[in-house]
Amino acid sequence: MNSSVQRHSLALAGLFLLTIYGCGGGGGGAATSAKPVAEPGPPAPVATASLGALSFSSAGNWFVQSFTSSAAQNTPDASNNIRYVERRSNSTTSGATTIANWNKGGSPARQADLHFTGIAWENCGLNGENLASVRDAAGSSTSNYCNSLSTSSSKRTTSDVEGQTMASVLTTIRAADYANLSVGDNSASTLNALLGGTTFPAGSTVSVQDLTALTTAPAYYPGIGNFVLQSDPLVAAGRTDPTIMTAPCASASPPPATEASNLEALIAANPGTPCVNSPILTGPISGVTGPRNESWGATSLSLGVIGVAPIGGIPATYYTTNRLIRVAFANSSARYFTCQQRSTDGSARNCDLIGTGTYTIATLGDARVMSFSSLPTAAAPLSFNRVFVERGAKIYFGYQDKLASSSTVQLNLTASNALLSQLGMPALTPETPLALTASSYAGVWDV
Repeated sequence: MNSSVQRHSLALAGLFLLTIYGCGGGGGGAATSAKPVAEPGPPAPVATASLGALSFSSAGNWFVQSFTSSAAQNTPDASNNIRYVERRSNSTTSGATTIANWNKGGSPARQADLHFTGIAWENCGLNGENLASVRDAAGSSTSNYCNSLSTSSSKRTTSDVEGQTMASVLTTIRAADYANLSVGDNSASTLNALLGGTTFPAGSTVSVQDLTALTTAPAYYPGIGNFVLQSDPLVAAGRTDPTIMTAPCASASPPPATEASNLEALIAANPGTPCVNSPILTGPISGVTGPRNESWGATSLSLGVIGVAPIGGIPATYYTTNRLIRVAFANSSARYFTCQQRSTDGSARNCDLIGTGTYTIATLGDARVMSFSSLPTAAAPLSFNRVFVERGAKIYFGYQDKLASSSTVQLNLTASNALLSQLGMPALTPETPLALTASSYAGVWDV
C-alpha cells in the first residue's frame, strides 16, 4: 500500500467507528449433559451494491457509478468467485430530464470500446458480469474486470456509520482527500441544505477500497471519429525554408489527409518533418506566434495531451498551456517530441525532440497493434500508453491503461439508497438489470 492510500485509510479509521466481527469467548466448567448443537452454515447470499462514484449538482443533474450483485451473483462458484456488474447513469436537464444508462467509460459512446481478451476483440456489454474472488478475513480479493480488460487486487476496510449524519460522513470523506463522492460544492452550507440532520439507518457502512491494477489490455474506440489520418506524401515532406511558399504544406488547398489503412504506410508518412512558416511577432496576442511558427501535425502522431486547457472560441493567446506528446519515425526507431498546442484548433506546433525509443507490431487476433517502449518522462502524467490498432483495413487511436493504484470510499447498499433517496435520486436495484434508455444508444458498434 502506498503512503497516500495508507494515509487515507488511517484518516477514516480514526474518524469512523470500525465494525469488527470476532468470536466470543466461552466460560469455564464442564457441561457433560449438554446435547450437541449443529454449527450454523454460512449465511445465504443476498443482493449487495456499493456506490463507487457520485457527482450531484441537482435532482436533474447527476452522475452515479455503482457495483451491484444479485443474490445469485453473490453465490460463489466452484472456483470461489462471485460476480458483479458495473453500472453508470447520468441525468441532465435541458428542458426535459434525460437519463442515460451504460456500464463502462466516461460516456455511453465509450461502452462501444473494444479490447483484446487474449483470444478476440470484445466490448464490455451492458450488464456484463465481472469476476471477483470471495474476500478473505483480511478483506482482500482479486478481480477480473470485463473479460480481462484489466485484473486487479484489492483490500477493503469497512466502517459502521449507523446513526451518523450524512453531512458529517461526507465531510469526513472529503477531509480525508477522497473525491469520488461529491454533493454540490461539498461545503457545509450545501450539505446541510440538502441533507440537514438526516442520519444513516441501521446497517449502513462505509468502506475504503484500495485497488492495485495487475494487468491491462490494449483497447480502442471503433467510431468514425477515431480513425488515424495520413497526410499526402508531399505534405508529409514538410518544408524547412519559410521563404519558399509554394510547397504543398503552405498552399491554400493542400492535398487532403486520408484514412490510414496499414501501419507500414503510417510509419512512412510520419517522419517528423515540420512545415516551417515565418514567425508572426507583432499584432494581437492571440496572433503572435513567437520566434517559431512550425506546424508538426501532418508528420507526427499524438501520444496524448498533458493539461486540460480548452481549445477553440476566441483565444487569449496563440498557444494553450497544454503540452502535446507526439511520435515520429526514423531509421526503424520512434522519436518522441513535446509540442505546443495552437489555441484555435488544437494543432501541434513547435515540437522539440525529447527522446527516442522503439516500436513493435504484434498480431492480436484479427488485428495488428503497434506499441512503444522507452517512453519519455514527459509522458508520465498520462494515465495510458498509446497504441495504434490496425483492424479491417483501418487504423485506430488505441490505448492501454497504465498499471496504477487507487483508493476510493464506497457506501454499501443500505447507506447508498438512504443518501440517494435524500437527494431525490433513483435507488440502486441489484436484482433488476440495468435498462437502456434512448440516451444510452451512442457510439459505433461492431457486430
